[in-house]
Amino acid sequence: MAENEKLSILHLVDLLLDRTDRDHTMTADMICTALETDYEIVCSRKTVYRDITKLREYGLKIEQLRGSTPGYYVEERDFELAEIKLLVDAVQSSKFITEDKSRELIRKRGGLTSRENSKQLQRQVYIINRPKPCRSRKGNESTRNHVCQDAGSLRR
Repeated sequence: MAENEKLSILHLVDLLLDRTDRDHTMTADMICTALETDYEIVCSRKTVYRDITKLREYGLKIEQLRGSTPGYYVEERDFELAEIKLLVDAVQSSKFITEDKSRELIRKRGGLTSRENSKQLQRQVYIINRPKPCRSRKGNESTRNHVCQDAGSLRR
């Protein structure tokens, strides 16, 4: 397998994970255009079909819609959007995680879903009578680290 083919299939995975879900599909032509624009990889629709077949054989759940809005999308991910929203709400409502750290964690959590779905994660949870610290303070970081250590010791 040529080096360009190896990179092509890896970038295809990135594209599908980042840009597709049931409501946002990509046709083979759109995938070819994105690969060329974003990664300077020129390919044909036939190459896309072949690579999607390989990715399906590998275990990636790629589905194809036909009809008025045809295209490919990733059906299954490690986390469903509702589960990610629940984690985001827990992070935002946590008293010992600063606003800055919350934003960072939520941004990272967004990588577990498509680009369009990650926009839904940018919401704010407000808890009455429990202000969240604005800036990263050593005490808050220390508390967070102790909680992580305590959780690790409970697993043993």
